Amino acid sequence: MNIQDLKNRFQAVANTDSAIESFMFDELPAINTKRQKKYPVVLLKTPSSKTDGFSFTTNQQQLEDYTINFYVLTTWTKEDKKTIGLEQRYKEVNKIGDDYLRTLLAQGGNEYYLFDNKTVTKTNGHHLHVDQLVGTQYTFTLRVSNIDNCTI
Repeated sequence: MNIQDLKNRFQAVANTDSAIESFMFDELPAINTKRQKKYPVVLLKTPSSKTDGFSFTTNQQQLEDYTINFYVLTTWTKEDKKTIGLEQRYKEVNKIGDDYLRTLLAQGGNEYYLFDNKTVTKTNGHHLHVDQLVGTQYTFTLRVSNIDNCTI
């Protein structure tokens, strides 16, 4: 499994999740330039990786650890602020993100799984960029098994 495969898997899960309106594979500043999206949006940043057990011999299992950062973002406009508190928006965004991540991990089987004591760091933020956004960044290490698929 390489970065393209990971992106496809993340996107497929987003496409089947009725709570998610858009998926982006880009860096966070792109949220400003790609204005045609609908919210809530999942934005997956390009993951970095390291390989454990690298071998020049084919068909030997290699374990690739990807540092994954994805965001779940939704709007929190001046009109929204009149009726919806920031804590409520965080609660909504966290539910979407938690459900999305659970679905993604459930599909991993032996192909990929949470690594490093199953730690997921969630960081909330608001007034992000020009769309008056509220969001949560999810950061974790995903261990991927690669057989005959060197991605270095």
